[in-house]
Amino acid sequence: HWSCVVASWDGQMMRLYLNGVLEAEHEFSGPLLDPKDAVFRIGYANYGVGSFVQAIERVQIYNHALDAKELHALLGADERAVRAAQKLRAARANRAQAIKESLAILKQYEHPDWLRGEANEVLLQGCRSGQGSMLPSAAVKNLRAKHASMGDATLAAALQRAFCESLVRECKWDEAVTEYERMVSANPAARETYAMVLWRSGKCAQACEQFALLRDQAEQSLSVRALAAYAIVKIQSQQENTAAAREALAALVALKGVPAHLIAEAKELVDPQPAVDSRRPWDDFAKTPLAFYVAPDGSDAQEGSKAKPFATLTRARDAVRARTNKAEGVTVFVRGGRYVVRETLELDAQDSGQASAPVIYRAYPGERPIFDGGFHVKDFAPVTEAEILARLPESARGQVVVADLKAAGYSSFETQRPYGRGEMNLGRG
Repeated sequence: HWSCVVASWDGQMMRLYLNGVLEAEHEFSGPLLDPKDAVFRIGYANYGVGSFVQAIERVQIYNHALDAKELHALLGADERAVRAAQKLRAARANRAQAIKESLAILKQYEHPDWLRGEANEVLLQGCRSGQGSMLPSAAVKNLRAKHASMGDATLAAALQRAFCESLVRECKWDEAVTEYERMVSANPAARETYAMVLWRSGKCAQACEQFALLRDQAEQSLSVRALAAYAIVKIQSQQENTAAAREALAALVALKGVPAHLIAEAKELVDPQPAVDSRRPWDDFAKTPLAFYVAPDGSDAQEGSKAKPFATLTRARDAVRARTNKAEGVTVFVRGGRYVVRETLELDAQDSGQASAPVIYRAYPGERPIFDGGFHVKDFAPVTEAEILARLPESARGQVVVADLKAAGYSSFETQRPYGRGEMNLGRG
């Protein structure tokens, strides 16, 4: 898309505008051109650093520094478009927010082409960086249509992946299966995800076929083959196909080097064992001569007695460490109630007891302590913002409520990324 770059100088301050939004400014009192025959340039580049290559449609030079009104007239932009551009630039450091602002811009067809072009570029960057699943599938579909003729294979692959992930997030299973099937035909590395999508969409037989292909491919890593084999065991067990589950288990065991815990889990799926209550009655625990108490209404400034309990396990741990007679066992009794947890309790070698002097942490008899690391959100109210209401189906308006997470103590709104390997936990739509 075409952009308008304006370099302005009023004799005191140099400013650089991109599509009407101030990008940079620096004090400079001149002279602008010295010596007389110097080449007029904007910026400076050396050895290629800081330089760029772009097509230029036209260059205009003015005899004065353009003000905001002149800039906007040059762009054919109204105040609404400029404000939208400013919000988009301000959100650049937060990809999720930038995507949100871009989608809002593209919904307003009266916005000028340069602004819509900027918004499209933000969405493309999101897809290139692997964050395309944050976009609505309809938006990704439009991007694919616009850029289908560009011949950029890397971009096409990124858009295809983003479209598939968006469909999964929206639980549009039939479309997702079709798109992943196309993706696998061009990129076999996507087969594992394709198999998972088939599984979650209820196409269990097809999922087992894809997992079997992964399991039987010698060029795949052991972890991929083992997890594929385990997935077949799990699917067949869930479908109560006992014979097929046993056959899949045998195939898993036949793989060399499979972790023992994975085989044990698979065997448990095929032949579940009755649960055994390993809890010990209260009287079976050793009685210790020393005891500390923790309670939700306690205080870490207190002595930790039953009448004056501590407030945290960390304070109780420190008291256990500080006891003078290490040959005495100690019990930390935790009274019932809710404990707000903002940091984990750390125990190391010095916190271990001995057979004759155990260190015991336990709930107070007959009470139930709850350690809660979440944030309790209250004061939900119906949505009233016109912009949000416009995005909701008419049948949902008045039924959707919102709350202030920051007021509840949750202040981190960065993108939450999955790590490691696991199953997609998505319900059917």
